[in-house]
Amino acid sequence: DALDNVVVHDIDDLERVTEAAHENRRAAAREVEAMIDREHDRLLSSFKRARADEAIRGMYEGAERMKARELDRAITKLEAQGDLNEDQRETVEALADSLVSQLLAPPTESLREAAGEDDWTTIQTAMELFDPRSDAADVDAPADAADERAGE
Repeated sequence: DALDNVVVHDIDDLERVTEAAHENRRAAAREVEAMIDREHDRLLSSFKRARADEAIRGMYEGAERMKARELDRAITKLEAQGDLNEDQRETVEALADSLVSQLLAPPTESLREAAGEDDWTTIQTAMELFDPRSDAADVDAPADAADERAGE
């Protein structure tokens, strides 16, 4: 007796269906793993850039503090020597800005390269040297001693 609309499957058919389902799951798992790897790489790159940027920010903050301090000293001395007009003041300030930018450009580039190359030692060293929370750039005594030696 044959039954209409009934399909008979044997164990081999069931194994083929099961293996196809397993292969679909393995393929989906490989896709998910690839997505996780890409996201991990993206997050790691972002983290490295952020750490390098933190060290760079520390360098610039320290340099800006030192620049402001030394600029104030220079302007005070120049004003004591005679009238200092606004154009001359702007020229001195532009010189200070230019010096900071030019001096920090190479280490900035090096830190960005270090981040791209996973050179954590360089980044960590820079962060320790240029920690924005410390005022290691406060070097009043040596500058004052140099002024005294110069007879000022």
